[in-house]
Amino acid sequence: MNQENVNDSQKIENITNDLIKGDKPIVCSVEDVQTVFRQAGQADTAVYVYREVKSPGIALDLSLMNHILEIDSDNLVAIVEPGVTLAVLAETLAKKGLRFIPADTVYYHHQTVGEWAYGGCPNILTWKYGAGKFFLMGVDFVLPTGELLKTGGRTVKNVTGYDLTRFLAGAYADLGVGVRFILKLLPMPKSRVKFSAQFNQLSEVLGFVEKLRQLPGIPGYVLWADEIVCGLRFHQSSQASHCLVCAFEGVKEEVAGVAQQVQIFFQQCGAKAIIEFDSEAESEPFQSLFKDGPGLILTDEYKIPYNHQADFITNAYKIFNHHHIVGGLFGQLSEGKIHLLFPVFGPQEEAVLVELTTLAERFGGVSSGKYQRLYTNSKLGRLEQSVKDRFDPKHLLNRSEEMNL
Repeated sequence: MNQENVNDSQKIENITNDLIKGDKPIVCSVEDVQTVFRQAGQADTAVYVYREVKSPGIALDLSLMNHILEIDSDNLVAIVEPGVTLAVLAETLAKKGLRFIPADTVYYHHQTVGEWAYGGCPNILTWKYGAGKFFLMGVDFVLPTGELLKTGGRTVKNVTGYDLTRFLAGAYADLGVGVRFILKLLPMPKSRVKFSAQFNQLSEVLGFVEKLRQLPGIPGYVLWADEIVCGLRFHQSSQASHCLVCAFEGVKEEVAGVAQQVQIFFQQCGAKAIIEFDSEAESEPFQSLFKDGPGLILTDEYKIPYNHQADFITNAYKIFNHHHIVGGLFGQLSEGKIHLLFPVFGPQEEAVLVELTTLAERFGGVSSGKYQRLYTNSKLGRLEQSVKDRFDPKHLLNRSEEMNL
């Protein structure tokens, strides 16, 4: 046996020993991940990835799989491992004049590529560039059986037909573990400008967003937060009840013209404390909103038609008051995405989530089911569950508490 085989055998033995002892196995390669699942399957031991470990079970730490394997500037493609943070990816791409759109703002920089994909490929720049999942061209998945499944590819012709890549990467679906990601890139914009402002009334905020809809150029994003969120997450001291950040990008002349028009819109809609900035290094008051914190932050849970957003938000506050709880709302009003913040989370807040789902449906909206997948045993639709049963017959990956009983 040569030295390379000896090293591989020792690595497999170490992983196996870690599984037996219940430790966190150290994985550095696709083969390591496959070995973990094969050994876990033999021991009927649950494996938890991006989730809290439930006993008995082990955590799979992918942080050492943190390499950018390739950046193809000509074809606008990057190939990366799951442990690469979006901050590192954005910084590396920027040096080449490129960007990965979901990583092109500070909001998700704390996440790794694997965490981002596991969370359903969120993208704050959806209004201008489309959903984040469309920037995921292919993924290699290690299935809970230890098998390797390659989906998609680095060219468009390889991602036509049934979209297995994005199906398997559905938010919190737990069908497999992504170990290699093919990402679509774009060139950096020539010019970029951002604004932050404060408003007294929700109607003023919605009026401003409606005016943005009339612009010929599409904003990169518009992000709003109410008084509760402003006070709890970034200690807003103003008497204003609503805060807003919006961004615009494109060629220099176009952005300059839009910036002038946006300033007029702010004045017409009663905005105050208006700040214009063009650098991520300057004040970005919303950058902590998508990070975990005390209580519960629930993003991308409700999507509400634009003409019913005021009704949904107003009635949500009534529900909060009825249950005597503190609840805050924020989101991307231009796309109807409403996010929740609860400083504390208990039975009352859980009951409110159910009521908000009914409220969303009442106004023609939908619930993503994110809360159910993260915090209850009611997780998957019929098709996803049938795939889960086939790919993970022992339900090793992120096994629910119910199955551990």
